[in-house]
Amino acid sequence: MNTDLKTTNLDTTAEVELRRPPHVPGLKPERVQERLRTLPSWRLMPEGDAIGTLRQLASPSMAASYAAFVAGYAGFKRVPVTLECSGRQVKITLRGRDLNGAPGGLTEEVFDFAEVLG
Repeated sequence: MNTDLKTTNLDTTAEVELRRPPHVPGLKPERVQERLRTLPSWRLMPEGDAIGTLRQLASPSMAASYAAFVAGYAGFKRVPVTLECSGRQVKITLRGRDLNGAPGGLTEEVFDFAEVLG
């Protein structure tokens, strides 16, 4: 049985440059208000980190279908959404996210998504 150990010489002199990912900040309050003026059915939520709207549809089944559409589209666009469906009503709340996917400040991405929903 061979008990010799092989050693490998690793070059440890190479420099490694570590960089932080770019920071995607939330919008400034004046920009949030500016975007909200273009979306009359949307409101800033009390916490200030989300926008929301309430939709009234023709029937509970249409409300459920609309909520399913919004959930699917939000997943595709990677926009965090909270949906509450009650009878013919759908409450939609949109939040921003940071680069790691955690909830973050309101971003252009959130307002662009709300604009598509109307």
